[in-house]
Amino acid sequence: MEDHFIKTQRQIVEELITEYLKLCDIDDKFYQMGITINFKIIRIDNLLDWAMDIIGFPQDTSLSENNTIEGKSFCRDYLLNSTLLDSKSEENQHDTVEEYVEFLYKELEILKKKSPELFL
Repeated sequence: MEDHFIKTQRQIVEELITEYLKLCDIDDKFYQMGITINFKIIRIDNLLDWAMDIIGFPQDTSLSENNTIEGKSFCRDYLLNSTLLDSKSEENQHDTVEEYVEFLYKELEILKKKSPELFL
């Protein structure tokens, strides 16, 4: 990806997901060697959460009390069912970060049509 002074929203999302994948790969390699890494500053999963936030998905309420925030309920887990993030996933086939990001933007548009109350 080219370095520009100002990046588009999509470029930022792609970079967050790319960095997530890189960190997961590093973590997996260390784990296979018997080394556990505890990221003290951030959780690796925060990168995906930030990407979802930037795209515009509602906040994930699945871990909150009563599974709701301000009376609204939404779980982002289905967005993570991708072969890019989990090779064993049988839900969605994505070979590149760009394909996965395109999927996310399409899912956002579908969600806006199916559940507009989540965006009020």
